[in-house]
Amino acid sequence: MANDDSSRKNDAQPARFLEDRFFALSLDLLCIAGTDGYFKFVNPAWERKLGFSKEELMSRPAVEFVHPDDRAATRQLAAPLRRGENIVQFQNRYLCKDGSVRWISWVCTAVHEGENFLYAIGRDVTDQRTAEEGLSRKTAELEAIFRALPDLLFRTDEAGRIVDYSAGRMADLYAPPSTFLGKTFAEVLPAPLGAAITALVEAAHHGRDMQSMEYELDVPSGKQRFEARVVPFLDGQTITVARNVTDRWLAEEALKVSEERLRESERLEAVGRLAGGIAHDFNNLMMVVLMYSDALLRKLDRESAHRRELLEIRDAGERAARLTKQLLAFARKQILSPTVLNPRLVLSDMEAMLRGLIGEHIALRCTYEEEVFSVRADRSQLEQVVLNLALNARDAMPRGGELRIELANEEVGDDDARRLDLARHGSYVRLRVSDTGCGIDPQSRPHIFEPFFTTKGAGNGTGLGLATVYGIVRQSGGSVAVETEPGKGASFTILLPSAPSPKVDSLPPHPGEMPGGSETVLIVEDEPAVRNALADALRRLGYTTLEAERGDLALELAASHAGSIDLLLTDIVMPGISGPELATKLLAVRPRIKLLYMSGYPLATGALPEPTGPILQKPFQPRTLAQSVRDALDVPGAADDSIAARAS
Repeated sequence: MANDDSSRKNDAQPARFLEDRFFALSLDLLCIAGTDGYFKFVNPAWERKLGFSKEELMSRPAVEFVHPDDRAATRQLAAPLRRGENIVQFQNRYLCKDGSVRWISWVCTAVHEGENFLYAIGRDVTDQRTAEEGLSRKTAELEAIFRALPDLLFRTDEAGRIVDYSAGRMADLYAPPSTFLGKTFAEVLPAPLGAAITALVEAAHHGRDMQSMEYELDVPSGKQRFEARVVPFLDGQTITVARNVTDRWLAEEALKVSEERLRESERLEAVGRLAGGIAHDFNNLMMVVLMYSDALLRKLDRESAHRRELLEIRDAGERAARLTKQLLAFARKQILSPTVLNPRLVLSDMEAMLRGLIGEHIALRCTYEEEVFSVRADRSQLEQVVLNLALNARDAMPRGGELRIELANEEVGDDDARRLDLARHGSYVRLRVSDTGCGIDPQSRPHIFEPFFTTKGAGNGTGLGLATVYGIVRQSGGSVAVETEPGKGASFTILLPSAPSPKVDSLPPHPGEMPGGSETVLIVEDEPAVRNALADALRRLGYTTLEAERGDLALELAASHAGSIDLLLTDIVMPGISGPELATKLLAVRPRIKLLYMSGYPLATGALPEPTGPILQKPFQPRTLAQSVRDALDVPGAADDSIAARAS
């Protein structure tokens, strides 16, 4: 029996030794505490972690080493253990001797050995808690950023399903969240767009690079433009950011339009300069044709076999003159002179030209009311309106069709005047130009009168045709409206206010009725053919003519001429001294001389010569010359004295 006790005692000594060694080597905090709240045993790890010696630890209540904020919770957790209850796990903070704090994770159990003891193992988890707190902060920051961004953000899992989202503007969401969470973009968005974004997600997932694209989408806030960027995320997930770039896109588009308009303006300015140069030479040529054809017609017997050929020559010259005016109207360089005119006569004169412009594949149907009202407008502007509408109609009927031009009177009441934004109610002339072409789509219709807007392809239209129509009609006190449907043609209705009919019929008077006189006219023109034609025409009317090709020669001629000079008929633009400069010098020495200018160049509106005087725009016919010369000579003398006074 004694030997047995001795054997057990000897076995217990190595076991106790090993137990002490394990306690000493353990990195964890090992301890035994009594019900009195004091440590009964602590291993060396305590001193290594907290810095307190074993004696210090065991001389004070264990709870004093716990962080003050955690003491109440620690006492509460320890209470069941003192009563011998089951294992408890928790974490709390312990104070170190150097003032720092360590997080300890505990596993505690109660053991009854005559009295209750608390056995505990504590592991330092400070670094883990710091890392977790840092990760938690980063996660919270990312979550806050995710929610605060004004963009649309979507997180998709490895299968491409949307698992989370953030919407800075709910109005930018294509569908409510309940309908897209758990689904792919291909299942939520319209087919082409959904497939495109799904492809970006897959590319970002496999390639690990950012993918991007821009797209347009109808959302609750309207049609918007977005930029989508897809980047890879953790665990095979991706983040898709959709930013509303509508404002930026509109600004870029507006810049492109402005640049295109600038190019169009520069091109039109170049066309205008070219038109002005062509018009000068062309007008001089037509002057000679018109003057001499009219002179020959006056000499020929009415029964002459050559009369018809001469009439054709003169008519061709007149048409060429009108064509020049239309070219200048396009370039917006023509002198505008509104007069009371008969629109039926204007349209009748244009029919032959319109048939040639629209082509044989389009039928032209013209219907005019017999006694249509007169209107006050610039003839060239009215012609430009009809021409632009006819050309638009032609382009809308590439395979042929019918162009209808109707002219009628119409009475407009107060309500219609307000609806059409007309200045007054009353009598109007209705001009309607209709076609059977492709029509205008609803999206384009509100913009058709805007400058530079065109539905034609690049290089096929300036976008000024209908804008010019609108501007001319509105300046003339009228209105323009359009009725159109895609595939059913278009009908433009123009209302122009009526004007009192002119006292003299619009048809030109017989050449034999042209007014003449016996006064002396000084003709200054640098083009010899034109100068000779003018002199011949005036001499046939009974006038005495003096001729000079330059301003300095005209001054010499006036100084050497002993008799009176009643009228200066001068070109405005000449080599050396210009027409207005010549007029100023002549008025200084011949204060009662009358002035009549001529010009083959287009003049800007308001760019009148000084000293002022009537202007004949080349080419003009002999009857126009005759009437203008007579009118200028018949101006009362008092006006001449005031002009002379200003000149001196």
